[in-house]
Amino acid sequence: MLNERVLESLEQSRVLLVSQQIDLTKRLRELEKLMPKKRTAEDYSVFKQKRKKEGFVYCVRYYVNGKVLPTKFSLKTTDRAEAEERAAAWKDLFLANYGIQGRRGNAFYTLLSGYYTETSKYLLESLQTKRRLNKRLIKIYNSFINNYFIPFLKQEGITKIENLKPEKILKFSGRLREEKKLTAKTINDYVNGAVKQAIDFLFLKEKIQYNPFSQGVNTNIKPIKGEVKRRQIYPVNRLFDVLFEPGLWILGKTRNDLENPQEKQIRRKKYLLCLIAATTGLRAGEVFMLKKSSIEKIGGLYFLKIDNSRLDNSGVKTENAYRRVPLHNFVYKAINEYIEKMNITGDYLFFSGKRKTQNGTIFIEAYRQCGIHCGYTEEEIKENNVDFHSFRHFYRTILSQGGVSKELVAYFMGHAKNMNDMEDRYNNIEEVGNDISDIKLLADNAKKVIGILSEHFKNSFLRHIEEHDQQILYLTEKEVELTNAKGEKVKYWTYAIKGYENFIEFEPEKFIDDEPRRNKKE
Repeated sequence: MLNERVLESLEQSRVLLVSQQIDLTKRLRELEKLMPKKRTAEDYSVFKQKRKKEGFVYCVRYYVNGKVLPTKFSLKTTDRAEAEERAAAWKDLFLANYGIQGRRGNAFYTLLSGYYTETSKYLLESLQTKRRLNKRLIKIYNSFINNYFIPFLKQEGITKIENLKPEKILKFSGRLREEKKLTAKTINDYVNGAVKQAIDFLFLKEKIQYNPFSQGVNTNIKPIKGEVKRRQIYPVNRLFDVLFEPGLWILGKTRNDLENPQEKQIRRKKYLLCLIAATTGLRAGEVFMLKKSSIEKIGGLYFLKIDNSRLDNSGVKTENAYRRVPLHNFVYKAINEYIEKMNITGDYLFFSGKRKTQNGTIFIEAYRQCGIHCGYTEEEIKENNVDFHSFRHFYRTILSQGGVSKELVAYFMGHAKNMNDMEDRYNNIEEVGNDISDIKLLADNAKKVIGILSEHFKNSFLRHIEEHDQQILYLTEKEVELTNAKGEKVKYWTYAIKGYENFIEFEPEKFIDDEPRRNKKE
């Protein structure tokens, strides 16, 4: 009996000791969790963080020299395996960002990130001088600075403008080409338009004491072989033949529609867009914003006054774009006929006043239809890199071939502010015409352009007339395919010039348009 009691007491003691040991172990583990762990530089911990939308998201904390950083970084995933991969892969980037953030902001980053915002006093001051940017481009540049350039600076550990060497800018451009598959021209346009312009102005205002773009190193990257496809233009005679006769610009549903087309089947707007662009060299935005009041008569000749190319009426692309361009009588009559046929009651020729953005689709459809009438397919037009901007190069080509000086061509195309020896007399477009010598000089130079256009229109007229009951210009009625605004291929019956003639390869001058060229619909 005694032995049984002893055994029972011993068993109870054993159970009690085991229970106490388990309880002590639990408490020690809880205390261990509260104590800082000694970690290596490679260590990190991944954990869940509550989120309202996703429920939770994995975050990471890193340990540097055995100490945990107070900042947690979101891994932007709810998958544990992916979170582990990102924690290791993104470590250097997170730590670089932490080092920058630990300084409670960076003055250089703040200047750059805020330069293209709506409240930027520096941008406002810049726009009040010579620089001209529309709201859309300002938004694009702001996104480029904050989403591409500043993150690159952080990754490279560049926290001061003095550390931004030209070689780093070239490295940034190279990374854009490699990762974003952008062309050299697009990259250079954005870097020079967004980054360089901002840094140049901040340096001018003495907000920064160093400018990496003025160190004698070319920061533009060169195109790689096969990257640049040279723009081409329609053959001169072929294009003038198509522009001479608006009756060709029919898109009928059947072949019979070509005999008696409905008014809506004659694409008068597209015809006039191409006619104006090819005979004046205007940019697409400048054509789109033309008004009836843009037409002026100076020295017995018609001119187009170019003073706006933006929906918000903020002006033209550059200071040099303010100009007067000669308007041939043939084009002047075509404009008046368009106004009458289309019943244009307002001042604008093409802009309805309702759109928030310029209608890029109409320009694409216009130059493609023009190419169809010239005898080409959409595929051939695309393969030869012809677009609406090609009309601008076409204008430069015919003037150069006609013997017009480069200086005069540059002025009428909006690339130069001076006309020959006029020096600064044409800086302000509102002053043109107030001085009799200015009027004479403008008219004399305009006559050279008008004379070249007249010769081309005369030759087209001769090709259109009938000789012995046979038309010299060989046309054909054919069924064609054109892509509409929805990207759908639509079949039409129309007129086209017979036979094939090679496109003309345009040899560009050193004229720089500061706004990146984009055709979103293509």
